Amino acid sequence: MRTLNIGAGKDPFGTDKLDIKQLQEGVKHFDINSGKPLPYKDNTFAEIRLYNMMELLVDPQLVLEECYRVLQGGGKLDIRTINIESKRFAIKPLKDRYSTGLAEWEKDKRMGYFTEHTLKNRLLLAGFKTESIQTYAQGRIFPFKDHLCASAVKRARKS
Repeated sequence: MRTLNIGAGKDPFGTDKLDIKQLQEGVKHFDINSGKPLPYKDNTFAEIRLYNMMELLVDPQLVLEECYRVLQGGGKLDIRTINIESKRFAIKPLKDRYSTGLAEWEKDKRMGYFTEHTLKNRLLLAGFKTESIQTYAQGRIFPFKDHLCASAVKRARKS
């Protein structure tokens, strides 16, 4: 079973890994914001992981459509991204929260943020059936549910 990790960083998940920087062995260099198709044939993967990447994408819809293309029928797409509706971000603005701890190339590169509703709509437009979207707290200090975790399945497109 082939699995793809987009924006792999140091995450060991995936038989295939893509990232703009090679932070571990086996990661293929690919700029997801280049507008180019993913370097794989149609229906290649059983599962794709897209963690902490959606907010960095210039064209998230194009990336979701590419994920749909390279997933096998019934394949699973897992996404984790920032929940812009979290009360946490009303207290501390995103720019302040995410400007510390980032690599220099990441600063001011965050493009978009999502709600449960907007993420579900984007998945639907790309052809996915959403299995679940949940909010969760990434940090341990604050109890705010500041991230979204989505699971979607490739369904057949209607002609």
